[in-house]
Amino acid sequence: MTTHVRGFFGEWRPFSNFHTSPVVWGDEITSERVWSCVETPYQLAKTLDPAERAAGIELYKSAIGRPGTMRKWGQTCTMQPNWRNTVDGGLSLGVMRRLVEDKFLRDDSLSELLLSTGDDIWKKQTRGVMCSSEYTTTWVRITWVRF
Repeated sequence: MTTHVRGFFGEWRPFSNFHTSPVVWGDEITSERVWSCVETPYQLAKTLDPAERAAGIELYKSAIGRPGTMRKWGQTCTMQPNWRNTVDGGLSLGVMRRLVEDKFLRDDSLSELLLSTGDDIWKKQTRGVMCSSEYTTTWVRITWVRF
């Protein structure tokens, strides 16, 4: 029997991008570092404007533990071209995939939790990410879904 997860609460909280779980991310604008959760570097990656990115990092420093603050910031920043291409997922898919891979590969308990879901499918009720637990030692498959 398949269990459909309709929100990342309770036992499913670790699958949320807001879940406190260190990830490493950096690019040509932001030096690589450890972030407290997936949501922050994902939002920062949306913009290529160094000043906007610096402002986002300062906000992150003042809002540690509140990834919703970063999500709101990400909705106001200047999004880089092809961030969300409806044909191939755009750049956002690649960034999210790298972050989620890092999250689950860095923490054995999260890896075990993911594996324990078998072939279950997680589906957010609003726009967002639908993940399949198809998992190997090197990657987590992520598929963007438009609702």
